Amino acid sequence: MTAMLVCAMSVLVSGQARQALGMDDRFASGLYRAVVRSPGGELPFLLQLSDAGGKQQGWIINGAQKIEIPSVKRTFNHFTLDISHYDAVIELTVALSSRQIMNGKWKKRTGPDEFTEMDVSVEQNEGWLFKPNLKIETDVVVYPKLEGRWEARFGKDKEIAVAVFKEGAGKGVEGTFLTPSGDYGYLTGSYEYGLLRLSNFDGAHAFLFVATIQPDGTLKGDFWSGAKWHETWTAARNDKASLPDGFAATKVNPSNSSVRELSFRDLDGSTVSLGVPGILGKVTIIDVFGTWCPNCHDAADTLAALEKKYGAKGLKVIGLAFELTPDFERSVKQIKAFQARHHADYRVLFGGMKEKSVVPRALPVLEGLKGYPTFLFVDGSGNVKSVYTGFSGPATGEEHERLRESFERVIEKLLAAG
Repeated sequence: MTAMLVCAMSVLVSGQARQALGMDDRFASGLYRAVVRSPGGELPFLLQLSDAGGKQQGWIINGAQKIEIPSVKRTFNHFTLDISHYDAVIELTVALSSRQIMNGKWKKRTGPDEFTEMDVSVEQNEGWLFKPNLKIETDVVVYPKLEGRWEARFGKDKEIAVAVFKEGAGKGVEGTFLTPSGDYGYLTGSYEYGLLRLSNFDGAHAFLFVATIQPDGTLKGDFWSGAKWHETWTAARNDKASLPDGFAATKVNPSNSSVRELSFRDLDGSTVSLGVPGILGKVTIIDVFGTWCPNCHDAADTLAALEKKYGAKGLKVIGLAFELTPDFERSVKQIKAFQARHHADYRVLFGGMKEKSVVPRALPVLEGLKGYPTFLFVDGSGNVKSVYTGFSGPATGEEHERLRESFERVIEKLLAAG
């Protein structure tokens, strides 16, 4: 049998045969602690691997969130974790110097010829996410509890964010940050001796938050995103902290609010005019999104559910994708992966690249675009009646439910008026 054939068949052979071929089965199945090497230090998440009957599977875990990795391939002691819906991949190899550790890299496309690349390691799960803070107190210190809402600010940003924390078992803590453009997903970590550490890795973004409680009870710390972004942040407890109304963020062009003159390419490359009979519904939600955007992925589940609930009454959803590259074939591939992941059967059109100069030309019905996702609520005549910017995903709990309910109120009002 040639070496090439052995390589091709390696994922199918038995455990005994694997050992004979020098394959290390200690990483075949199990729950592991994975670490992205952030400029701010260790950015951990849990990685679950499964080898059932020769089929490799994997999941990224952030607290209550469990993300299935679309494709896990193994060749001897090398793993390829293909996170295709974000055009990202993790390559791992069992380290020869230490059979208890795998090392590799996470690579994520961020532009036509731009990538984020960061080192990743995988080790045995010891039952904690962040390494315990073994500080020894000489005096008895009572640290404030974190649970609840906090008014937060990043760097010199004038916009207010809302941090929501929930304490878990032991020193564990979960939560997220809500911003006008969306939330930071499922953050999970620890709170020990006044030190807060939170992380989130979903294949698209790598977030690390570190902060300490100040003498006045506020939080002060640092935030790292990916390989380069860093800024400071502060937070003060405020049970009434809230965001500006997402329905007021983006304005409709008062002199041109009709979408009927707009045309975009469908996934077959044909030009589709929104003014053609049957394209728009009695009410239409146009979702301005990108497959690279985690908040947009969260929104797709809600949109699919809304169309299922109100479709028979006349609601249609149209996704309008603005992507990382001008490569149409690559964009279609990402859009189809997006649709499959969320069972989104609604029509999706290609808007172009997500450059600031492209979107205003594509959507003259808006006075600029504030962020992704943005939702246009269109009546039966094709006029934009309301716009919402941002999305509070499942990690925000009650905020997510309230947002869904507000969308339903708009839909029902437009259906009744039509």
